[in-house]
Amino acid sequence: MAAPADVPHSSLVRLVGAPLARTRGFDRLTHRFSADLRVTGQSSEQLATRTALAGTVGLLWAPAVAGLMALGGVRVSLLLPAWSALVLAAAGLTLPFVGLKLSADERRRGFRHALSCYLDLVAVRLAGGAGVDHALNASAGDGHGWAFAEIRHALTHARLMGKLRGAVSNGWVVSFSSASSTSWLRPSRSPATKALG
Repeated sequence: MAAPADVPHSSLVRLVGAPLARTRGFDRLTHRFSADLRVTGQSSEQLATRTALAGTVGLLWAPAVAGLMALGGVRVSLLLPAWSALVLAAAGLTLPFVGLKLSADERRRGFRHALSCYLDLVAVRLAGGAGVDHALNASAGDGHGWAFAEIRHALTHARLMGKLRGAVSNGWVVSFSSASSTSWLRPSRSPATKALG
């Protein structure tokens, strides 16, 4: 799954979505949907763009139709397009959130199915005498799709964090340099080794 920061932004997202996503009200609203945004790989700017476009189309649809009808000679009360515009704008503003929720639910269902398949593969390998590390990694490598990619990423992350924790507990310190964005391991000097020299 692509992280929201990795998704290329169109000019429309930069012009409309980014400023709207930075507003306090929309930020609070997207905070409630942050898990769904992460699952679907969408950014809050993309959601803001779709919300603004759907709301604008909903707001302008009824007046545009009433204007076309007036050009065609059909007389329409101003009250009907005004109320229709408000109702359609409200529907347009909620439609992207409903779509996001449905898309996230579908991806979660797919992930549960992939996880079930993954665990079956792990169980088969363990029953066949494979070691735990081999069973976990080989089973993750057998699957395809975004769910298995997420499982592989989680295993890699856990393996790296386990190595770092082991290195720190064995007297090594992880140093990070923000200027060069590099990291390295070096032995730490405990109070006992400092006293020795």
